[in-house]
Amino acid sequence: MNFFLFSLFFFPFFTLKSGVVRMVAPKILIDADGNLRIRVTLIGNCDELEYEAIADTGFSSDVAVPQDVAITIGLTKAGVSNVMLADGEVVSIPVYLGRCKLGDRIYDASFLVFVDLPQVLIGMGLLSQYEITFDVSSFSAEIRESPNATRPYETSYAMFLRTLMREEE
Repeated sequence: MNFFLFSLFFFPFFTLKSGVVRMVAPKILIDADGNLRIRVTLIGNCDELEYEAIADTGFSSDVAVPQDVAITIGLTKAGVSNVMLADGEVVSIPVYLGRCKLGDRIYDASFLVFVDLPQVLIGMGLLSQYEITFDVSSFSAEIRESPNATRPYETSYAMFLRTLMREEE
């Protein structure tokens, strides 16, 4: 995979009631195909792996991973979900729970696991925590934590799955 050498670290400052808090934003870059890639660390029960995941704004959940990644890091199975793919086909996909690190923030996240997925995707469940600006023509991008983030450390879908799992016990 050829990546342009351009990458950007952006260190925004946010003022909170307790004072100034510094948030280290995730590393981002734009690859030769114009895809926005975000450096993430996927964390399971057994291991953690770092990827340059593709930001997929058409994907409404948190993370999509190949099956071998889910096995390697040891995600926790939460169930099965019916998912509509980009071509309109509805399929049943296993859903797992794990954690995803973006910059210095670690989120509890839901993972859709696909047998033949060629790469890791980050969806709007996690991306909605950030403001991202990018210009494909100049291969530049900036990312910063959104001051309007609704759940800074657990996506709403992951929280919902954890609640369902507790009710089943």
